[in-house]
Amino acid sequence: MRTRKLIVAGLLSMALLGSCGTMSSLNVARRATEIQAGMTTADVQKLMGRPDYRRFDASRSSWEQWEYRGMFFDDARDIVVIDFIDGTVVSLNSFSELRHPSPPEPSSGE
Repeated sequence: MRTRKLIVAGLLSMALLGSCGTMSSLNVARRATEIQAGMTTADVQKLMGRPDYRRFDASRSSWEQWEYRGMFFDDARDIVVIDFIDGTVVSLNSFSELRHPSPPEPSSGE
């Protein structure tokens, strides 16, 4: 009986943790709607958290780009790309990208 309770508790914990991750990912696009031109990198990080990807170019010393990705039901993801110049938001692009599963491996003809 104790083992069964531990298994059920473990499964419930896994389900709750998995749904929390999905819910936070779903909120990537929703949180991005609050970003406005002129916000600072600190403002954006407070709202969105640390970026998943970060880009900069030494030839454009004041330019930086942050990218956030959130999964949506395992077949699509929301992507938010934010451009900064001199540490302030100058542009934002958000979109959904469909993920396609890999094609099946070819059979060996056995």
